[in-house]
Amino acid sequence: MNKQLFWVLPVWAAVVSPAAAQPRISYSPAQAHSHNDYEQTIPFWQAYGQIFGSIEADIYARNGQLYVAHDSANIIPARTLEALYIKPLVEKVRSNKGRVYANASYGLQWLIDLKTPARVSLPILIRALSAYPEVFGSKGPVKVVVSGNVPPTDQFSQYPDWLQFDGRPEVAYTPEQLAHVGLISQAFPSYTRWNGKGLIVKKERVRIQAVIEQVHRQGKKIRFWATPDNINTWKTLMNMGVDYINTDQIASLGQFLRQRQTAEYQHPTPHTLYQPTYRNNDSRSRVRNVILLIGDGMGLAQIYAGLTANRGGLNLAKLLNIGFSKTSAADTYITDSAAGATAMATGQKTNNRAIGVDTLGNPLPAIPTLIKKWNMVSGLISAGSITDATPAAFYAHQPDRMFEREIASDFLRNPVEVLIGGGYRFFKEQNVMDTLRQQGYEIGTEFDQLESLKRPFVLLDDQSVVAVKKRPERLFTAKSSKDAARP
Repeated sequence: MNKQLFWVLPVWAAVVSPAAAQPRISYSPAQAHSHNDYEQTIPFWQAYGQIFGSIEADIYARNGQLYVAHDSANIIPARTLEALYIKPLVEKVRSNKGRVYANASYGLQWLIDLKTPARVSLPILIRALSAYPEVFGSKGPVKVVVSGNVPPTDQFSQYPDWLQFDGRPEVAYTPEQLAHVGLISQAFPSYTRWNGKGLIVKKERVRIQAVIEQVHRQGKKIRFWATPDNINTWKTLMNMGVDYINTDQIASLGQFLRQRQTAEYQHPTPHTLYQPTYRNNDSRSRVRNVILLIGDGMGLAQIYAGLTANRGGLNLAKLLNIGFSKTSAADTYITDSAAGATAMATGQKTNNRAIGVDTLGNPLPAIPTLIKKWNMVSGLISAGSITDATPAAFYAHQPDRMFEREIASDFLRNPVEVLIGGGYRFFKEQNVMDTLRQQGYEIGTEFDQLESLKRPFVLLDDQSVVAVKKRPERLFTAKSSKDAARP
């Protein structure tokens, strides 16, 4: 029997939706914080090379010396605070004539996390830094902020004014105590389980925004640790007004922040549009294949931005039939990929982050299941991970898009006969691949195998799932829909 095909091809475009609050800071590497900097390949120098405004080091006091390490078991004699940070900073400030960076007007916040008690660590630290008042003193370019095992708040005034402390938003400080607080920090998971994809749910976003505004009313700057570490997270934190962006990816964040001023693009000449002949458009001939091509982030704002950038013309606008689909989430005006894709796949709106379930968490049948009764074969192809929200909504039923292992397991209960994309590790960890083989699926792990696979098959190649402009063209051209339809 010559079966019809239904294909869903989500394409990753990484469009970031702005949060409700607009940026109040002109962001640059001055707002970048090198989290656990000492664990970088080259401590201090990598963050210094990216002109970061904040660097963090954990220290242990042992035998009158300060060592840099995350755990006491990792203490190495050569990795002292003096060798890794104090000497390089002093040398740079002196060579730059009183400035940390030769070509930047801002100084450096140095966050020092005490792993041993303050009564042991602070006397040694104060003695070491007091030797260089022109660098670490009240008028020096390096602002020293102590975190971790800080002394009680009523003892803050017993320490030099140039030594400040890392506060917490839930602590009620007196005005005198607050004068000794140089920064306020908190763990991001204290407010949200957000994984850095899509949007933070409204309830959690409101809590975070309230904390940020509280800290700013106190005249202090705020940093969150344990945040997701990707562009979407960085942009979200910037939109919310976070003062220091926490990262372990020094080079990536540095480049991102340096390019913010040039992130807006204007093409000098418009792209030449394809002129269709409309030869078969609206004809009553039998439709053999239906392809739903989803550009992630393709809202009206993004489409209109493209129209504007291309002088009012897009190939998309050449289509004779254009519809309007409202896929807003059931619980908020601004949707994320999970709720949007669920609306497309099932015809029903749901809450943000929900995959293939209604607002009460009940499973909803998606298109592949709905068309199976007409002997239509379905396939899913993603330019990203097949367990990401958009493709997952066409086969999975989970309350939150972060449950990627459970999403992978859900594929076993769906009729999709062709699956292509990334996300292999989730399928392997859940032993989904073994079960699929038992069900008669052919398995591939490299796109080069595409020509040899016959349906039903699963092809998951994480190494080739990269930025769209770098993705091998064979993902889209190696097999036509006609070839894919062969038994």
